[in-house]
Amino acid sequence: MNMQKLVILLPVLLLRNVKCHVSLNYPKARKYDLDFLDSFRTSGECGMNPGQEKTILEAGALVNITWSLGYPHGGGFKLELIHNGNSTILIPGSEWELTGRETQHHLVTVPNKPCTNCYIRLQRQATEWGSSYVFRSCADVAILAREEYVEDCSGHGTPAPPGSRGCSCERLHHGHKCQYITGCNSDEDCNGPKGQGQCVQINNAVFPERQCFCSLGWFGEQCEKRSLYETKDWNQTGFTKQDLGGPLLYWRKYGEDDIEIVFDAPTISWVAVGWRPENLDKSCQNFPEGVPAPKGTDFHAMDCTDMVVGMAKAEKGRLGDYYTRDRSTPRVDSFWGGVNDLESGAVWEEDGRTVMIFRRKVSGGVADHPLEGKIHFIWATGQSEGFYGEDQFKWHGGSRGKLTIDFSPSLGVSSGSVSERISMVTLFILLVVTFTFAII
Repeated sequence: MNMQKLVILLPVLLLRNVKCHVSLNYPKARKYDLDFLDSFRTSGECGMNPGQEKTILEAGALVNITWSLGYPHGGGFKLELIHNGNSTILIPGSEWELTGRETQHHLVTVPNKPCTNCYIRLQRQATEWGSSYVFRSCADVAILAREEYVEDCSGHGTPAPPGSRGCSCERLHHGHKCQYITGCNSDEDCNGPKGQGQCVQINNAVFPERQCFCSLGWFGEQCEKRSLYETKDWNQTGFTKQDLGGPLLYWRKYGEDDIEIVFDAPTISWVAVGWRPENLDKSCQNFPEGVPAPKGTDFHAMDCTDMVVGMAKAEKGRLGDYYTRDRSTPRVDSFWGGVNDLESGAVWEEDGRTVMIFRRKVSGGVADHPLEGKIHFIWATGQSEGFYGEDQFKWHGGSRGKLTIDFSPSLGVSSGSVSERISMVTLFILLVVTFTFAII
């Protein structure tokens, strides 16, 4: 029996909140392209400062503006070009476009007037939360006259010969301007011929988004890393177990520096666990440096959390090391300047459940929190009906919960530890005393 202490704050649902999750795909949104930049919690016209990177557009050309969407809230969307504080609506007609709640693209004509310091802003309403409540995403652009425009294929391809249009894209890049990137094109990108992984399409709303799902014994973006978990069998000895009302959570220290976590949930969509120190406060949102922090005093259960996310197709799965500053969709650690420091892992489906197991260091780092002391711990599972495709990393109102776990090293970490033996002696003494008083 593992004697690590578990303090339950009820594995109840987190507070209900808006998760519209809107971010421009093309033109590319400003760094950092977070998708929870709402008009209530974030500052300025965009919620994110102007950046150095610009998308070059040809004056008068037709452009298909695309964006990601995490939930189809009520209301419509607006696309506009902002230059020197002046707004030009890019969709003729009414101010708000109401063509469909699940719309994720719109064809527009780029204005004929060139500009070198302008931006395109997407605004998406959530009318059930008020007529003035909107989500924003902005992309810095430069509009060049037709005679000055030179196709650059978004820096990821070779332009077609003179007289033709289009691009020949680099590996893993897609779109007529090579503006989209995917995780794999075929099983070969996942070391499939070696039996290590399979390329699986998980979304096609804007472009064919594919990811590598790894065979047991392998993990990594291209299933290139050896995993310690070669079968679905794992020994529960030494683990602390907590029933979360359907999902099951297990954890144990492994040696002095590592920790091993298992999350087993009744879903065939993605699973995720996250954590931050219990004593962390809202100042953690002043990250990354130079990026506007969310306004207000609320400190949501999802804010500033280190996460591991996994998904599976039968016995093949993928998992990654993630972080989120706020209620935006979590991003891999490298997005924040960190590294994927999972030492090993595996994900698989079995009997309608998804099981994720991984090992990592106890210590923290950039976009990584330590797993020691009192920890605020959250979990969630994905949806797979209606707007939500199976294993699409979106969330709105699904299964989730939170609890506090004490990972204090003094509490013992494995079966047969000193603390366990002391506890057993204490229990024996209490039983003897109770029995003695019962006789008296």
